[in-house]
Amino acid sequence: MDSEQVFEVSSPEEINYLPPEKVIRRTRLILRWTNPVFAGIGLGGLVFIVPYILWAGFNSTAFIWFLVALVGFSGFVIGTIVVSPTPTIEHGVLTYPSRWLVALNRRWPTTNRFPLRNVVDITVDVRIAKEDIGTTLVTVLKQGLFLLFPGGIRLWLNQGDFQGSGMIILEQIARLHGISYIEETKRRLLGPNRPRFRVFNAQRLDGDILVFDEAIPTHGPRSWKSEGKTKRIASEDVLWIEPVQTQYAGACYLVTRKDGIRFLIPASEIEVLRLQENAAWTAKFSMEKESMTRGRYTNTSALR
Repeated sequence: MDSEQVFEVSSPEEINYLPPEKVIRRTRLILRWTNPVFAGIGLGGLVFIVPYILWAGFNSTAFIWFLVALVGFSGFVIGTIVVSPTPTIEHGVLTYPSRWLVALNRRWPTTNRFPLRNVVDITVDVRIAKEDIGTTLVTVLKQGLFLLFPGGIRLWLNQGDFQGSGMIILEQIARLHGISYIEETKRRLLGPNRPRFRVFNAQRLDGDILVFDEAIPTHGPRSWKSEGKTKRIASEDVLWIEPVQTQYAGACYLVTRKDGIRFLIPASEIEVLRLQENAAWTAKFSMEKESMTRGRYTNTSALR
């Protein structure tokens, strides 16, 4: 599919996104079965232990029922944390698995369905946040859109919640409101302040594969023990490469992957590897990206 066709939509109803099937199955299992079972165990233990303590005091039996209630409520909380907040978008209607998972600002949601046609304003936002990867708390980049709906409802869409399709989805939404999500986040992440794009050093070319000295995050499969990373980038995984000038790393090339991951490579390393002369990579340095974005959104003064 042509990249420009991917980014360009004429109406919200053309925007669609479905999470991977395994994510849908896991979410459905937790919300429909696991969480209700643990909630029932917790409530059952609580209903028994309160009158029992009032009648017989706190003894070994009360302690056992206390543990039962604790296990039930702990299971419910863990299940709620584990369940994916990933929404679906079908014909322009944003739907969350549950109202519990709707990322609204200080407001209890009355629905889990939000037609994108009702959005009255959007704001691009980039921030640093903490996230659990297994048992490790790591610093991650959060970038996305705030959507404003009638009645003052403000909804946060994080690029990472849409797996490898986040950049495409958010760009489609932003263009309908006269701005470019890609260009605005790029402007902010080029510094000089943090957060900003990371610089990765390219070591060598292995055929058509660009090999780095440090693993680069991906939006691929992740486990409880590690986040998705790779040291090898194939040309077919890249949308485009563009020259940029930064205050913190000098002249660089900004690499945009198809999964929405963007990072910098020092310009000197691109020249040493003669990447622009490699047949598999030459097209990535063309004016394709400029032709894709030029004139595709109209209200550039609305960039936030």
